[in-house]
Amino acid sequence: MNSSSKNSAKSVGNHRENMAPSRKYSTTAFVLIFAIIIAITVNISGLLASTLASQEQMYLIWPILTCIGIYTLLFFSLNRRIRGNILSEIGIIYLAFALVYTVLPALTFWSINFYLPSGLRGLSLSGLLPEPYELGLHFWRHALFIAGVSIGYYAIRGDTLRIVRSPATSFLNVRATVIALFAIMIGSIVCVAILSAPVTTYHENYTRYEHLSWFWLRFVYVCLILKGGSYFALMAILFTQYKEYRKYILVIVPALCIYEIYYSLGSRIEALTILLSFIGFYTLNVKRISIKRGILYLVLLGLLFSAVELARSAAMNEESVQSMVASEGIKSASEFNAVFNTGFHLYSERAQGTIPPHDWRMLFYEFYALIPFVDHTKYHPQYWYARNYFPDAAVPPQTVGVIANSAIWGGEFDLLIRSILNGVLFALLARWFQRRRDKWWASATYVYFYSTSILTIKYSVFYQFSIFTKNIVPMLLFAIILMAYRKGVLRLK
Repeated sequence: MNSSSKNSAKSVGNHRENMAPSRKYSTTAFVLIFAIIIAITVNISGLLASTLASQEQMYLIWPILTCIGIYTLLFFSLNRRIRGNILSEIGIIYLAFALVYTVLPALTFWSINFYLPSGLRGLSLSGLLPEPYELGLHFWRHALFIAGVSIGYYAIRGDTLRIVRSPATSFLNVRATVIALFAIMIGSIVCVAILSAPVTTYHENYTRYEHLSWFWLRFVYVCLILKGGSYFALMAILFTQYKEYRKYILVIVPALCIYEIYYSLGSRIEALTILLSFIGFYTLNVKRISIKRGILYLVLLGLLFSAVELARSAAMNEESVQSMVASEGIKSASEFNAVFNTGFHLYSERAQGTIPPHDWRMLFYEFYALIPFVDHTKYHPQYWYARNYFPDAAVPPQTVGVIANSAIWGGEFDLLIRSILNGVLFALLARWFQRRRDKWWASATYVYFYSTSILTIKYSVFYQFSIFTKNIVPMLLFAIILMAYRKGVLRLK
């Protein structure tokens, strides 16, 4: 580089340094002004709603408006700050799920006018006989959770550091790894299918391997790990050569979704993860997805969730589905009530001082889960909840998420700490990825957390990290070693 080029580069660098504080102050001013506008809008909307809604409905409307306001503030403030691909942000997609798990239960309560018959599909609160103000109080806990995650994420996230497209990896190098990963994935699918016991219902899906001996049961666990890990490694590598592998991607993704739903007789989380990972890889490596299209995709995913649950409840029988729609109408999936129900129940138990005894090691069960081939249910909060409240259930029928876990331990203050920590961890992950987004393995890591972030809402703050360490890291290391080996072989040739 000649002297004039160096001086020019230095001048540009100095200009950027001088501009950075002004941009920072303008962004801060925008956030403050926009926060005031959001607060005014929420209050005016609430006052207008109070002229049309009953007092019981207002107990829910105020926290719901607050949740929407907090999310809107984070969305547009972060969009201005990073000036980038907002729908690729893990914090945005995560809190979108949190908002759905908050708003849809409220809509359910409004639609039934707070009457909770015991036979209503998807609700398990009827035995508690909750008052509207009690439900409203718990919705404020959801608002506290969304606010805490937003604060932690925005405070740590920082600006977008750089925009780098996927590296130009050797096609031959990629092809060999793709073939190996695809073979491992298909082989794992075949093995678990052969070793499975016959099942006819969704709940039997969770016990389909209990007849196996110790060795074969561990073998199945390894196959399931290989299946999930190979998928993320495979998709990350395919997207480095998207033009060459586009047709394969568009076949593999829907085929795997259909397989997961059919094989599990209605489980949706795996299919949701696959679809979200496709969206994540696509928006990071191919083309930015617009906000309107992103909203459309989320609505379609919600409809898919509801449709699969309806079919699952009717035992995948067409006539039963039609009968259920005729009798109950079309409703959102009861899954969206799961986080609210257990959280409300445990906070009710906490208020009465009747939470069952719990071992302090439950606080660290995610770390116990890292130990392979041992019993992971003893200190698992979900199994603790099932043992105490559903002792006859074959598998835990309810999830125990971040909000419910906070009820077991420290209450609302505990919830605030967990939510802020949750936001900070996701923000650190986003910053880590920004520095390495030209690496396929970094893309696989980030998209895994992006597409499975819903698991954190349903389980705990560190849940994803333990699953990632056990299920994804081994296949990423395998693919890295194989690609390095192939690269060395090609150099020798």
